[in-house]
Amino acid sequence: MAHPGASLMSVIADAFGGRPQGVPEPWRERVLRGAPVESTRVLSPLFGPGSVLVPDCLTLTASLTTTDVGRQLEQLRDLSADVLVGQLEADFGGLLPPVWRQVVERPRRFVVAYARVLEAAWRAFAPIWAAAAELRDRDSARVDAAAGDLSALLGGLRGRLRVDGDAIRLPDPHPEVFDRGDRGLVLVPLVSGPSASIFSVDRPDVVWLGYPLPGLASLAGGAPAPRAADALELVLGAMRARILLTVDGGPAGPVARRTGCSPSTLSYHCSGLEAAGLIHRERSGQQVLLRRTARGDALIALFAR
Repeated sequence: MAHPGASLMSVIADAFGGRPQGVPEPWRERVLRGAPVESTRVLSPLFGPGSVLVPDCLTLTASLTTTDVGRQLEQLRDLSADVLVGQLEADFGGLLPPVWRQVVERPRRFVVAYARVLEAAWRAFAPIWAAAAELRDRDSARVDAAAGDLSALLGGLRGRLRVDGDAIRLPDPHPEVFDRGDRGLVLVPLVSGPSASIFSVDRPDVVWLGYPLPGLASLAGGAPAPRAADALELVLGAMRARILLTVDGGPAGPVARRTGCSPSTLSYHCSGLEAAGLIHRERSGQQVLLRRTARGDALIALFAR
């Protein structure tokens, strides 16, 4: 799901917090130029040494259903000092890190300054978010076509998320293992940078993961728009993209030879493509015939436009 607040928090982490997200320099400069002079000081509790989490009440992703940043900023301005202090105490179990002590001493002053910094950052970033509308629509179609196949969704991206069997590996300086259980999984494309990665794994309702929106380099002016085959590699992975483009309704053997993979490797990738509804396998005598589905043709056509 597209969520501008998640992208804005990623940009802020890069520009002010020393948490590299790969934000293009022109975008970073745009946000920094419009920032209040106290921005780095105000944001220091969120990104300073020893800071490992941000209270939900200070994020723009506390609600994944509310994507109106203007409304979220209004709610942030109205945040009470008692709510902020109470959440800090609950999050840190009474062992408040030094970086947050200044906030507890004057919580209302912090809230006002923090809201002002985020408002300025959003004014600078909003045109970038709007310019990414076509890329976001294209990615939404990619996610629909993948039909829940995490390897297809995340495996070909150039960010720091990694799919390892049934596990998803996330970059974190304080590694832990979390069991998703029966919680839903929400994938959030980030309009920030190619190494963007922000996420939340401790909510009781869902786990949400931010990943780099494919094609950002072209939006930032760093590279020409990718060819259809290149774009497919970004979203499906190189081998599955080659297989999808090669499948023509004939037997699997020639497809394996033309794509340079073994029969077992071809079978593995075809299973993923078939699960995503992009190809169909049908046995005919001693051979397995491979053909693209209407969804597979539509995906290729989407990136060819």
